Amino acid sequence: MSRNLSWRSTARPPGMKGSQIIGFTYGIDYWGLSMLGSLGDKEHSAVLGKEKANSTLMCSTMILSGASIIKREIVRNLLSAHQIQPCGVDISFRRVLNWTSPATVDFDNSRRQAANTFEIPFHLEKGAVALAQGSYLVEFNETVRIPPDYIAQIFVRSSLWRSGVLLTAGVIDAGYKGALGALLDVRNPHGIALYKNAKLGQVTVHTLDKKVEGYSDIYQFSPSTLGRDGQVKDRVGGLGRA
Repeated sequence: MSRNLSWRSTARPPGMKGSQIIGFTYGIDYWGLSMLGSLGDKEHSAVLGKEKANSTLMCSTMILSGASIIKREIVRNLLSAHQIQPCGVDISFRRVLNWTSPATVDFDNSRRQAANTFEIPFHLEKGAVALAQGSYLVEFNETVRIPPDYIAQIFVRSSLWRSGVLLTAGVIDAGYKGALGALLDVRNPHGIALYKNAKLGQVTVHTLDKKVEGYSDIYQFSPSTLGRDGQVKDRVGGLGRA
């Protein structure tokens, strides 16, 4: 059978456009593989089936399920198995802080100075804290140990943004070990009441295409998100290291 196929009805065989999109994304021409398979050409199928290094997304990259995150001990100190979700792990509210001084940020951290903060206490009887409209620093009960070939992100839970509250955090770098925190932005003009251990966000974990050296900066192994030189006032007004 001749392998020089001619298409008389159209210059583009059915599925060709979709195959080009997939090939650009994953580096594999699935339509071409199908054609070679129908011709029994195993030699060229093996060559065409290899991922290309310049593709925009390698097939080995994936998002871990919540169960896989816990099995790999990437997220730790969970309060309950109910925090395990299909696509990540819920993180729970530990404490909330407000800022009491300016901060300094530079390029190489040589002049970096974290802002001082004040911990807003929970209501002793209700076990909740009432937050007015504004921005706050929140910390979570859970900690992480990110392997050198993974990264993680924190996303706001829908119950929070439906209440007019946002949660913002950056990428959790490969190799990072320590506490979790985020910026809590209360947009609701009437504020919000948060109970201790309320589930505010969800951690998702993604694989990298290879292992990297990993994070080794000032927040490593920190029990708090304040970082170097960050100070927090306790509930009786004294200053202490975070």
